[in-house]
Amino acid sequence: MSEGRYLFSVDGGGTKTEYCVYDVDLHKMESFRFGSTNYKNIGLKEATANLKNSFRTICDSLNIGPQEIRGMVVGVSGCDTESDYAVYQSIVKHMGLDLKKVYICNDSELVFLSVADKPGICVVSGTGSIAVGFDKEGKTYRCGGWGRPLSDLGSGYWIGEQMLKKWIKYCDGQEPYDEIFRTLEGFYHFEEAEELPYYIAALSQRDITAAAHLICDGADRGNSLCGQVLSEAAGEAADIAAAVYKKIHLEKQEKIHIVLSGSIFKGDFYRQEFQGIFQERTGHMDIQYILLDKSPAQAGIRLADDIFGTNSFNK
Repeated sequence: MSEGRYLFSVDGGGTKTEYCVYDVDLHKMESFRFGSTNYKNIGLKEATANLKNSFRTICDSLNIGPQEIRGMVVGVSGCDTESDYAVYQSIVKHMGLDLKKVYICNDSELVFLSVADKPGICVVSGTGSIAVGFDKEGKTYRCGGWGRPLSDLGSGYWIGEQMLKKWIKYCDGQEPYDEIFRTLEGFYHFEEAEELPYYIAALSQRDITAAAHLICDGADRGNSLCGQVLSEAAGEAADIAAAVYKKIHLEKQEKIHIVLSGSIFKGDFYRQEFQGIFQERTGHMDIQYILLDKSPAQAGIRLADDIFGTNSFNK
């Protein structure tokens, strides 16, 4: 058993990073949030500084020395290739940690291994989207997650973009009016804006993605246009999940875990559409869907305990 009383779990995303720290002796968990640590988004220098400084801030606030850390799992979006892993290993060294005490992986792998058993698939639909499959031999396969605008299909950004395209078309007289346009107008404070398409087209990636929750809410309330966009989005997400399903080579009667993570899956309409489309396209019979009911970093403490701890958490 590794020495130390603290387990760390880190979920590093394109816009934010969450640390969870678990005190094994007191059975107490605390969470901390900082900025992005995806070096592909913000650059290596800033990602290194963010991880290093946030780690130091947490250790200082909780009075934790490096020798007291039993183990850490680090799941990062964009950690895909051997060179990516080497980058994050280098960052961990700069943090002053022994690599033997650190497990580095893609954020989707962090999610899946925290709550499910192989074989299975983790599908993430938040700002971006990705599907990662795990076969019985432990091999990993992925589809999607390569970034906008060419990938991340069916994600929050994709959903917002599709609806805003329809909104601009309405402004140009190409689409009929829908009540969701008024909702978006209020959300973006565009009520008094002249030349509305100009302002819509100038929205940032973050602002476009922010529209997704309004569209999900609209679909859950029965808005047909929101439902149309979400059905297409769920179909795109089901496609990337079906692509990795083919690669893990399961018999139709075998049990498979499908872990659903990300803010978009919290909407009932989207989630149910995804499940129906995925089952239709794969024909698989025995599927256990697991909706992640906590943050990836909080779930990751279970994985940290499996690897470095006492296996006191049950999946």
